[in-house]
Amino acid sequence: MLQYDGDLLVPKQYLVDPPVIDRTMGEYLCRQWNPFICCKRNTKFGHVTYFWNGNKSGYINDELENYVEIPSDNVAFDEAPAMKAQEITDATIALLRSGEYRYGRINFANGDMVGHTGNLNAAIAAMETVDHCVQQLIDVIQELDGVLIYTSDHGNADQMFTESDTGERIPMTSHTLAPVPFVIHDPQNRETYDLVHPDDAGLSHIASTTLNSAWL
Repeated sequence: MLQYDGDLLVPKQYLVDPPVIDRTMGEYLCRQWNPFICCKRNTKFGHVTYFWNGNKSGYINDELENYVEIPSDNVAFDEAPAMKAQEITDATIALLRSGEYRYGRINFANGDMVGHTGNLNAAIAAMETVDHCVQQLIDVIQELDGVLIYTSDHGNADQMFTESDTGERIPMTSHTLAPVPFVIHDPQNRETYDLVHPDDAGLSHIASTTLNSAWL
C-alpha cells in the first residue's frame, strides 16, 4: 500500500504516499559542520545511508560525509558468517584515527543475516566475530577519548529455534521481539546519564541521545 523507495519507485503502484522525513540526524550534523563517516558492506549499505537520511539517496553534503562501502563475499551467509565485519572495523578504525571525523556510524549485519539461515553454529560464529570487532572499536574509542554507542533494531540470532504445533524443535529464521540493548560507553564520564522511559520512545530519542552524548 505504501511506496517505501522513492528512488527506485518500489512498488510502482501504491495507495499511500511515503511520509516526508526531514530534520534527520545527518542533516543536523551537516548544518553543524561535523565531518562524519558511514561504513557498511554493500548488501546493507542503505541502512546507514538511504534509510538513515529519511529515504533520500546520495550525500547531504559531500564535503563533510564519507560513505565507505565494503564489497560483499557473494556466498551464502552461513558459509561465511564473519561476513565483512572485520573489514568494516578496520576501515572505521583507520578513518577515526585519521582525526578528520567527529562522528561515525556502522552496521554489523551478521546476527541478522546469518540468523535468517537457521544455522546455529554459523550464528554463533557470526556473533563471536561481532563481539571481537566491537571490542576493537571500544579500545580505539578509549584511545581517542571518544564515546561509543551501540544498539540494534531487532533480535534474530538470540533465538534460533522454536517449537511446532506438535512440540518438535524447529529452526526459527524470523526476527524476534526481544528487547534490544542500548549501550553508551563513555570512558571519560563526560555526562551524568539517567535512564528514563518516555511514553513516546522511538528512534528520535536515539538520535538526540547520540548527539547529546557526543557533544554534537
